[in-house]
Amino acid sequence: MPLPCATAAKPSPIPWSKGADLSFWKRIRGGRLIWTILVTFYFVNFFRTMFSDALPGQALIPIIFAIAFTVWMAIEYYFESPFFQSGVVQPSQLWKSLFALFYYPFLGYCAADYVWTRWTQMGPLSPYVNVFGILVFALGSALRFETLATLVRSSENRLVRSGFFRFSRHPRYLATLLQVLAVPLVFSSWSGILLALAIGLPLTLVEIRYEEARLSARFPQDYSEYRKVVPALLPRFRKP
Repeated sequence: MPLPCATAAKPSPIPWSKGADLSFWKRIRGGRLIWTILVTFYFVNFFRTMFSDALPGQALIPIIFAIAFTVWMAIEYYFESPFFQSGVVQPSQLWKSLFALFYYPFLGYCAADYVWTRWTQMGPLSPYVNVFGILVFALGSALRFETLATLVRSSENRLVRSGFFRFSRHPRYLATLLQVLAVPLVFSSWSGILLALAIGLPLTLVEIRYEEARLSARFPQDYSEYRKVVPALLPRFRKP
């Protein structure tokens, strides 16, 4: 059950987006759900063991982050949402691959800086910066979940303007940026913040430009009007 794709012409495969009267249990894909739960349990236990062994008595912060990160990815996986992309249009394989090549080594670097190397730690700010990072990641994840629910309920053949899309044209990329910036805060790595701004931010902006072009071509009039009243990234809250 892939997410609605605004550039696709075929009908949405998601039954409840077409108003079907189905029970909650009929909408659940049992096999995928069971697999998602098992993989989530495995990775949560793996990270808990790894951080507990590496940081005896000081592993609480990275363990909390690892659980939040794993649960977020599990939910996105279950709904076949592309990690770090919006899901509004079919993502560019080039930019999708480049973002993945940046993100996973970036995540490993920040964690290694916290656990082993400690080259660029913001020691005086701990644990406040670490807790703040977890809160920022939780905010980004909550925004990803809210917009994911909006997309799941939407039709493929209409421009999505409900939910948080009323305030930002690309709220899922805003959420991704929050998650990216949260990682070096969680691991109190100032060099990680520089990497997020120098590489993560430009890659996200390039993906936004790619989607803007696709959506403008698919919905020329509607998207032109939408761009006039809703900002691209940072939300502008207006009275209904």
